[in-house]
Amino acid sequence: MKFRVIKGIILKDLKELRGEKMALFWIFIFPLMWITLFGTMWGGESPPITVDVGVVYTNESAPFTAYDIVKIMRNVTLEETNLFNVLEFKDESSALEALKSGKIDAVVVFPKGFGTNLTSGRQARVYLYFDKSDPQDYQIVSGVVKGFFGEMEKEMRRRRIEMQLEYMELYLPKWVIAEYNLTTEMIREYMLASAEPIVVEEKEVEGKTATPIQFYVTSFIGIQFLFATML
Repeated sequence: MKFRVIKGIILKDLKELRGEKMALFWIFIFPLMWITLFGTMWGGESPPITVDVGVVYTNESAPFTAYDIVKIMRNVTLEETNLFNVLEFKDESSALEALKSGKIDAVVVFPKGFGTNLTSGRQARVYLYFDKSDPQDYQIVSGVVKGFFGEMEKEMRRRRIEMQLEYMELYLPKWVIAEYNLTTEMIREYMLASAEPIVVEEKEVEGKTATPIQFYVTSFIGIQFLFATML
């Protein structure tokens, strides 16, 4: 009996609804338009971006210089897309002018003596310039550039540790190794831990995405709620 009453009410409302074209639009057509709009905006995967980077450096005779880093930047790819489009500038002022005019996205300046400091065990500085007028672009561009140099720094740190271990194996007294029961692998682990105490690894998880029907139902409920609050 109760089911018949509910069915009768539903059929009655649907018959009345057929004459209300605007109501039909907001209840059925508008959610479909909503799905199409957001599907167009966020439905597909965005391809990797290429950052236009201006670089300024001087030629040096050190074993590893800014030239080598710039060469690496030119060849870094993500999903077969070059991460950087590198443009060389003669001086810092011309590079900054190009950044201000929007011709490039960032400027990387390697000061004089960069390669010498880097290969002699001293700190080597790099100056990064970004245009912060668009916060979203700034976050993307700075994230890519800083991420690159962060990975470069990690790799250089590992190589330095390997070089130090080679010297230790040659010159560290054997009695010290025997007395403290040390091995090369143990020393390597301690040195890596001191240089990089926390290692963060990113793991990929494929989350559940809403189906078109679920999205439609959600939109439908939202529209119904909107009309209910207007009454």
